[in-house]
Amino acid sequence: MPFIPASSRKRRVSRQAFFLMLHRLRKHALFRWGWRLSAAALALSLLSYILLLQLFSRADEFRPQLEQRISRALGAPVTLQRLEAGWQGLKPDIRLIRLRIHDPRHPEVTVLQLPQVVVEPSLRQSLRQLTPSLDVSVSGLSLTVQETAPGQWRVRELAALPAGTPESRQRTLAWVLQQGEWQLRDSRVEVQPFGKPVLALEKLALTNRNGGDRHRLLVQAHLPGQGTLQLMADMRARNFLSAADWSGSSYAALPSGDWSAWLPAGLADLQLRRVHGAAQVWSEWQAGVPQSGFLRLEGRQIEADYRNTSHQINAFRLDATASREPDGWRAAFMPRQG
Repeated sequence: MPFIPASSRKRRVSRQAFFLMLHRLRKHALFRWGWRLSAAALALSLLSYILLLQLFSRADEFRPQLEQRISRALGAPVTLQRLEAGWQGLKPDIRLIRLRIHDPRHPEVTVLQLPQVVVEPSLRQSLRQLTPSLDVSVSGLSLTVQETAPGQWRVRELAALPAGTPESRQRTLAWVLQQGEWQLRDSRVEVQPFGKPVLALEKLALTNRNGGDRHRLLVQAHLPGQGTLQLMADMRARNFLSAADWSGSSYAALPSGDWSAWLPAGLADLQLRRVHGAAQVWSEWQAGVPQSGFLRLEGRQIEADYRNTSHQINAFRLDATASREPDGWRAAFMPRQG
């Protein structure tokens, strides 16, 4: 072991002690500065919270200005019963109570009423896009969707409003899909197809979540006397205004019931007269076109005519797959036991 003079050992020890003391001083300084910054941030947060509480308590004073802005945007008179503001967890929210849209030609007539609309800032989407974004929830909505002629649909309650231009409708749709989330709760929609029976969607719940080029949709509704209808979609599109740019997957579940009135008029030599059952459909989409699908059918009864011969099938289960090939569609059917 090499010999180290005592004076060198003392200098080495003193140097190590100096650096250790300096390290401790730095740690204490960082701790003090961190504590001061945390205290300042907490004080600023409390001050902001108090100021917002004072502002929220006066929210209804801004109701006339909000009514005017919404009226200009819709081109129709809009009134609010009450405007409220508060906190939902750590996020502020604004509640529009009894929003009424009136007929532009007859302002005393209410064409649509929204019992409650809740608007919150969407932190996730705002940070993703670096622009302000919202989460919007509507409760208790009631609408009637009509097909006045084959392929021509309208919302009856909004028929009295200005139609707008294709460009304005595209801008509105683009703005809707740029928001973080849309929710429809405890609502009712009545669908009236041309020449077909009315379809009532009770207890309708709809959720649309958007993030960049990804758009997800979940719909659940109760069909009186049948069960729950479910629709789900997870789509991506860089240009969501172009149907040819949509790709992703979708799922639909039809409850057990009589779907005879919704059948097509006929398929070549096959005429379907009655279809009673439930179905689930999974599908994959590319460039706005379905590429493959899977069908699970649980039928109680099917009645059909094929080349002038009547056929009836009772209590069956069937799986089917289909895929798009270069020369057309290819399908396979598999009876299911049990």
